Order: sequence, then C-alpha cells, then structure tokens
Amino acid sequence: MQVKQRLKINIAVSVTAALIILLMLSLGLYRVNRALEASDIADEIGRGAFERSTFREDYLRTNSERARDQWFVKYEHIGKLLTGASEKFQGAEDRKIIEELIKDHQATKKLFTAIVEERNKSGLTADSAALSEALEDRLRTQLHMRLYDKLLNIRNLHESARENLSSSLMFAGVGIFAAFVIILAATSINSWTMGRMIADRILRLRDGASVIGGGNLDYRIDIKGDDEFAELSDSFNAMTVKLSGTNSYLKNEIEERKRAEEAVRASEANVRNFLNTAAIGLVRVSRDLHYLSVNAAYGTLVGRPVDQIVGRTIGEVLGEPALENIRPYIERALRGERIECEMELRIEATRARWIHVIYSPDHDDAGAVIGFVGSIADVTERKQAEEARRESDRRVREILASITSGYQVIDRHGRYTEFNDPAQKMIAAGGRDPDALLGQHVLEAFPDTRDLAGTHALLRTLTERVPTEAENFYEAWHRWFAVRNYPTPDGGVAMFFDDITERKLAEDEIKRRNAVQNGINRIFKEALTCDTEEQLGRACLAVAEEITQSRFGFIDELNPATGRLDVLAISDPGWDLCRVEDKMGGHGKAPISVNIHGIYGRVFLDGKPLLTNDPASHEDSIGIPEGHPPLTAFLGVPLIHDGKTIGIVGLGNREGGYRQEDLEVLEALTPVIIEVLLRARAEEALRKAYDDLEIRVRERTKELREINETLELRVAERTAEIQSANISLRNTSKAALNMMEDAFDARRQAEEANAKLQIEVAGRMEAEEQIRTLNEQLQRKIDELITSNKELESFSYSVSHDLRAPLRHLTGFAELLKKRVGSELDEKSREYVEFISGAAVQMGKLIDDLLSFSRAGRVEMKLQQMHLDIMVRGVIRSLGSEAEGRDVEWNTQVLPEVLGDPSLLKLVWTNLISNALKFTRTKKHAIIEIGSRDEGSEYVFFVKDNGVGFDMRFKDKLFSIFQRLHSPTEFEGTGVGLANVQRIVSRHGGRVWAESEVGDGATFYFTLPK
Repeated sequence: MQVKQRLKINIAVSVTAALIILLMLSLGLYRVNRALEASDIADEIGRGAFERSTFREDYLRTNSERARDQWFVKYEHIGKLLTGASEKFQGAEDRKIIEELIKDHQATKKLFTAIVEERNKSGLTADSAALSEALEDRLRTQLHMRLYDKLLNIRNLHESARENLSSSLMFAGVGIFAAFVIILAATSINSWTMGRMIADRILRLRDGASVIGGGNLDYRIDIKGDDEFAELSDSFNAMTVKLSGTNSYLKNEIEERKRAEEAVRASEANVRNFLNTAAIGLVRVSRDLHYLSVNAAYGTLVGRPVDQIVGRTIGEVLGEPALENIRPYIERALRGERIECEMELRIEATRARWIHVIYSPDHDDAGAVIGFVGSIADVTERKQAEEARRESDRRVREILASITSGYQVIDRHGRYTEFNDPAQKMIAAGGRDPDALLGQHVLEAFPDTRDLAGTHALLRTLTERVPTEAENFYEAWHRWFAVRNYPTPDGGVAMFFDDITERKLAEDEIKRRNAVQNGINRIFKEALTCDTEEQLGRACLAVAEEITQSRFGFIDELNPATGRLDVLAISDPGWDLCRVEDKMGGHGKAPISVNIHGIYGRVFLDGKPLLTNDPASHEDSIGIPEGHPPLTAFLGVPLIHDGKTIGIVGLGNREGGYRQEDLEVLEALTPVIIEVLLRARAEEALRKAYDDLEIRVRERTKELREINETLELRVAERTAEIQSANISLRNTSKAALNMMEDAFDARRQAEEANAKLQIEVAGRMEAEEQIRTLNEQLQRKIDELITSNKELESFSYSVSHDLRAPLRHLTGFAELLKKRVGSELDEKSREYVEFISGAAVQMGKLIDDLLSFSRAGRVEMKLQQMHLDIMVRGVIRSLGSEAEGRDVEWNTQVLPEVLGDPSLLKLVWTNLISNALKFTRTKKHAIIEIGSRDEGSEYVFFVKDNGVGFDMRFKDKLFSIFQRLHSPTEFEGTGVGLANVQRIVSRHGGRVWAESEVGDGATFYFTLPK
C-alpha cells in the first residue's frame, strides 16, 4: 500500500472523529441553550410576579386605575410566559409545577378581580363597609399566600433549569472527550505502522543519497516495490545518469558562475556597508545555522565583533541556552514560515535583553529554503517601560485594595468593569451579586437610581470629563452614600463611594436636638411676649407642629368640674380642612370641650404616649365624623404635672407617618409647654390680683380722703361756733345774772357741739381702722409680690444655671472635638462644629440679655442726682474697642443733671450708643450726635446716627423683646437691648420712641422727669 493511501486513511479517521466531536458539541450546545432559555423564562416569571405584586400594592394603597390596568397587563404577560414555559420544560415534574403555576395565576386574577369589584361598590352602610373591608383583607391575605406559593414553584423551576444545564454541560463534555480519545488512538496506530514500514526505506534512500552526493555518480539505489520510495529510488538513479552527462557542462558553468560571484561579492560589499549602518540587527543564516552575514548593529547586540560571528553557528555565538530558546522559531522559518515575535534573549556575552525578531525564509532560485534572514531590534527599554507601567498598575491596584472606600470602574459606555473588596461587600450587603453586575450598564443594573444625585454626577463625569461628587439616599438599601467620580484616560470613570449613613444619622440627631432646643427657646420667648393663655397655647402648638412636620394638632386640658377635655389650643390648618357642622350651623369651629374617648382619650387615661400610623385600625378608634379631614397618622403625649395627667398634646397627619424620633421630640417639649402654661396662668392671676389691689387701694384712699375732708370741715365749723359762743359769754359776763338762761343755752349748744365732735372723731377712728385694714391687705399683696419676685428670681437662676450648663458642655466638647480630630474632619464637618460652637455662644448671649432684661424690671432703684455728661463720656470710652480703626465723629452736647438710678441709666446709654456704633459700621465716615432739650416738666434726650436706619412701618416692633429689623448675618444681636431701654426709662417715669429713614440713619429719644 502506498504512503499516500495510508495518509488518506489517517486523514479520513481524523475527519470522522472531528465530525463526531462537532455533532456532540452541537447537541450539547442545543441542550445548554434550551436549559438557559428555561432558566431565563423562570427568572422573568419571578420578576413579573414581583412587579405584579408591586402594582397590586400600589392599587390597594392608592386605588389608582393606572396601577390596576398595569396589573392586568402584567397578568397577560405572565400568562404568555407560562405558556412558553410549558414548551421549554419537558420533565413530568416540571410540567406539574407549570400546571400549578397556571392554576395559581388564574386564581390570582379571580382574587384581584374580586377586590376590584368590592372597591367599585358604592353606597354601603357602615356595617357593609366594615364587612367589605374584612373581605378585602381576606382576599389580600389569599393573594399574599398565592404569591408565596408561586415564588416557591418558580424557585423549583429555576432549580430544575439549573440541573438541566448541568446535565447538558456534562453530556457535551463527556461526548467531546470520548471523540478525542478515539481520534487520538486511531492516529497513533496508523502513525506507528507507517513508521515501521517506511523507516528502512528512508535509511536506504539516505545512504544512497550520501554516496551520490559524495561524487560517485555510478552508484545506484536498489529499492523494490510499488510505493513512493521505489519510485523515488528510480528517480535518484535517473538523476544520477543525467548528472554524469551534464558534468562537463557544469564545469563551464562554474567558470561563468565564478565571474558572476565576483560581481555579486562586490554588490554584497555595497549592501554590507549599507546594512552595517542600520540600527537594527540583520543576519543571514544557513540551513545548518551558520551565520553567513551580519551587520554591525547585530554585533553590538550580541556583544561580539562581526568577524567573530560570521562562519560560526548560532549556538557558538549566542550559547546553547539561547539557541534552545529560539530554536522553535528558527525551525518554523526553515519550514518556509515568516515569523515575527518578541522574546527575552539571554546571551552569554551580554546581559539579558528583550528583542523584536522577524525571521523570513531564504530561498534559492528553485524556491527551496536554504536558510533564513532575520532582523533583530533591541526593545529592552520599551519592555522595561511596559514593565514599569505594569508595576505601577499593580501598585495602584494594591493601593485601591487597601482603601476602605468602595471603588468601582465604569467604562466609557457606562458599564461596570471592576469592583474592589469594600465595593463588593457593600453590593452583596444590598442583596446583589457583584459578579453579575460586571458588563451591565449602570442604569440597567440599578434603574431605581436614575433620579439620584449620585447618578447625575456620574453621567456628568462620563460626558463632560470633569470630577464630580454628590451625596444621596438609596431607598432600596436604606443607606446614605457619598460619591466621588473621576474621569479615567480610557474615557471611563473611577467611582469612590462611602457609606455615610451613620454620619447622616448623627447629623439628623444633631439637627433634631437643635430643633428641640430652638423649639424650647421659642416657647420661652413666646411666654414672654404672648398676652393671653390661648395665644401661648397656639404658639406652643405651632412649635410642636413645625418640628414634627405635622399638618395639624391640638392641646386639651382636663376640666375637673365637667370631667371633659377643654380645648386650650387648636391649629388653624387643621380646622381649615374641617367641614363638620357645629350646633350653631357654622363650619370649621373648634368645640369648647370634648369627651374623653377614642385614641386621644386612651392617651389621657393611660397617661402614656401613643403613636400610630394607621389610626383607623387602632383598637380605640371611634372613627371620625362626616366632614372631618382624614386622619392618616396620630401622635399623642399626655401633659403630666405633679404625677397627674392634666391634659394632652395631639398631632396628626405627618407625611410618611410618625417615627420614634417625633415621639421623643414631643416628649421633650411637653414639660416646657406645661411649665410656660402654668407660669403664664400664675403670672396672669398675680397680675389680676395686683390690678384688683391697686383699684381697691385707690378706691379706699379716695374714700378716706373724702372722709378726712368732711371731718376737717365739720371740726372747723364746730370750733368757730364754740369760739363765737365764748365771745358772747365774755361780752355778757357783766350781765351774768340777767343772761344766765342764755349762758345755759350756750353751754348746752357747746355740749351738743362737743357731742357731735365726739361722733365725728369716732367716725374718723373707724376710717383710720379701715385704712389700717387696707394697709394690712396691701402689705399681704406686697408680700405676695415679693414671693412672686423670688419665684421669678429662682426661675432666672434656673435659666442661668440649668441652661448654661449644657451650653458650657456644648462649647467645651466642641472645642475638644476640634482639638482631637480637627485635622481629620472634612470641610462640611468643620462647618458643623463651628455652627455648634457659634450657636452655643449666641444662646449664652441670649440668656445674659434675658437675665439683664428681667433684673432691669425687678431691681430696686436707688435714685440720686447725677451728671449725665460724665456718664456719657465714660460709656463712650468703654466702647472704644468697637470704634477702633473706624472714622467716627462724636458730637456731644452738654447734658443736664437729673435724678435717677446710675447703674440703670448707664445701661440705657450703653445700649443706645453701642447700637449707633453697630449700625454705622457700613459707613466710611460715621457721625453720632448725643444731646438733650428742656421741655418744661421733663428733659428729652436723643442719640442720632447716620447709619442704615430702619423702615418706620415697623417702629412698633423696635422696643419689643426679641424683635429685630435686620438679619443676624448683617448685624449681630439678640433683640433685647431696646426692650431693656424701654423698661428702665418707664420705671423712671419717662417715654421712649424713635425716628428713621432707610439708609439715612436713625434717632432714638427718651425722656426723664425733672
């Protein structure tokens, strides 16, 4: 058998085995694709079930027709998927699961349709409505159970698909392995038999060729048979005959070739000179690996002179290890292939270098390969640069792996390409598989982040190639993230993100505490300015509503006489929405009192807070009357005083429902509300008692004055009568006997006058007793006022001590925090710390001003004559630091001497002059004028400036406490100074007012009596 036939048999076996492998691979791929399609259908059914449940919950919560229609559309889509699944899943168990899913699918439609029909019913009675609601709850429960069953069946389908996929992969692998073993065995057997058959013939051919090649043209190769080797033997013999005939011809040709070679050598010399100047190493190597020619660049590369290379083998020049390294490429070049590659060449004469090699086969005129030609370029520096870059990349990756922030790389198409360990942990904690996200687009992987600030920042970095950063809350994970995006050279984005939830919660806690503290401060301010208990209650309620973001609320107080809750305050927004008819036929009027029942009654009876975001389903709910605004959430806290519940604060309808933090806020405010309400009530009672006392004292004083005037008139009349009688008696003493009767009459008249005088004296003594009684009553009232003042002083001490202590803690700990971690805080955190310190300092100033305001109204006045000139000059000197570095012109007139309290009047001048300095701060040249004028019974004093001025429409607010006409960012202050001025001047019997124009300065006046 010929070798060609044996080769055809070998090829046929190989092709057959390859076909078998392809068949097994196709069958395996078909089964794998079918399993993957089944798995995808199971996943899509699961997603559809979740989306349909979302639409259902949306409809049940909002009764939205759009959600209902979307549910039915999703229902039809899932039905089509189930139909397709019956074709993809062939197993009996799988078909049974699909049948159960179809039944659940149809039952779900019936249940949801029943809920829709129940909701479409109208005109139901209260009992029917309750029954319908109960029926809907049962239907909803059944829907949830159906969903759970469906998810379980879908999970089983998914597991079945995974098992099919695994078996398909196993089938394909086993089939391919078996086919590979078959072809390997067949090829090995055929090759072994061919080798045994042709080895002897090849040796005989080689020996004969060697003899003929040695010049013995008479030698003949003797190989018999019908194969190719016998034919080759005959061809060699015929060639030998021809060679002997052409030997003489060749001798002539040799002579001519020598001449041609001389010309070639000259040409080669020129080429060699050209090649030696090339920067790339060039070589020509024979088939037996001897260097035929090299250029100077190659000699420099291998570290040898050119004359020590030519004629030697590659192994002699480069060394055997280097030859073994490049031998595979040389053999391919000698087989006629063009080779281009890069390799590391370790030459004995020089250090290891990286080279770029191109080996091209060298053909003779007949096309046979007689060697190869190579070009070798030294690329060591480029390789070192690449290695340095790879090392740099490795270090960057190590650095990225060491950071605690999440890091992810997004390519220029917006697809995820890389996550570091913290990022993978964050993603896995959120219920996602990081590996599954690779290759997905950001918006495909997280479609619910489309509207987040972090996504907008990422897209901006992708499109505009600028760094961005953002903070946003991801609802799905209930976490806050800080995101920083940096463009990468390849057009992508490197994203760093940190979980800042704890920091945000801490910030929210600080904000909440600040809000509570500010709310308490506002309540105390309102307690100082509100005129009635109702105004104070509404102000307290407004603070509670604002901090908890409630729509409306109320404050009720127990009436012991009726056993009902009297409405102390109720918010306007709540009753603006109310349409309940009252007994008078009006709308939206708050009831005077209410029964203790329902949810708010439970708060009062238990004396415990109550929070519910589903008031309608609460066990104590009694419903709401027709026309009442819907109640979606309720928060109630009892008002407890001396261990007894005296009322309740109720809030309603916070958007999104109430949280435990809202309950803590309201619990922190209720003691303050109780304190200010009780204190306001006590102050009102004391004020009324003092007013009644003043009225009674004035009335009694007027009566006493009238009695005294009448008594003095009668005494004067009786005294004149007695004097007249005595004169008459003396004039008639000479006729005493004759006038005896007249004397007795005069005596009798005098006795009657004395009797009347005694009666008047007794009346005067009774009036004095009444005056003494009134004085005792007045003294008791004075004692009560002294007691009240002591209570106010105690309250002032409580404010100065109890409020100052936490302020000192705030300031101290803020300073400690700045010293401890100040360098580690970011800009935003430093701003927060500065805000805390500034707020504490501002609160301290406010407390000082409040105490000063309180003392100014209660301190005992020590009146004395004083020179105001000396006092004003001293105030100006004490304020010199505020005027330092400014152009201030002082115009001070001579001021008169007055009677007053020096310390209080100094406070008046200090407040007015410091205000003038403060509000002229924006003027390059400030002018402040201080003077007075005499207006008869009083002096009028004034302080005038050329500062910013104020709008006269708001002049009534100037002297009220905490009222300011300029923002704190423009001019600092607490709004207490001018209120203090008015109180002190009023105690001196004077008046205060002001005149101004915006931008043209202001003038403040006050009067003091002479």
